[in-house]
Amino acid sequence: MIRYLQILLMALSIYTPAIAEELVQVEVINEALFSLAGNETSTTRDLALYKSVLTEVFRKKNLSQYSANGVQDFLLSRMAYKEAQVFSLKPEAVKISDSVRKKLEAYDKAELDREANLITQSLAWIELKENQLKDRERFQNWIDVLKRKYQLKIKSPQYR
Repeated sequence: MIRYLQILLMALSIYTPAIAEELVQVEVINEALFSLAGNETSTTRDLALYKSVLTEVFRKKNLSQYSANGVQDFLLSRMAYKEAQVFSLKPEAVKISDSVRKKLEAYDKAELDREANLITQSLAWIELKENQLKDRERFQNWIDVLKRKYQLKIKSPQYR
């Protein structure tokens, strides 16, 4: 009986990895990209929403002329929004047309309105800072200060 059990366990150990590889398929739906002070975590879904609203509503490719890539631009938008809130910056509200809402039907109305408001405030603050600093190096130094101020922690290994 023990011999039979040993043979069975050995057979299972040989075939289990092959079966496990076929059965297990991992698909990351919403990966955390980074977090800022106050446990505010931004995810890949937030990044996709940001890119969609920025291109469809604001007709812009980047928020800042000094952004190196989309993720840095997204991170800058979150930090600039926090700064705009500190200084009580209240730009004019943006209306999202019905045709744009139909294009972005994967997101609900509240998400689109919140993101448009966030981008509007971020954009106003970034334009103000770009006018003040006028130099890529100074602007990058300001971004580095914001990263320390808001305790940036990159969560996704591909964006480190």
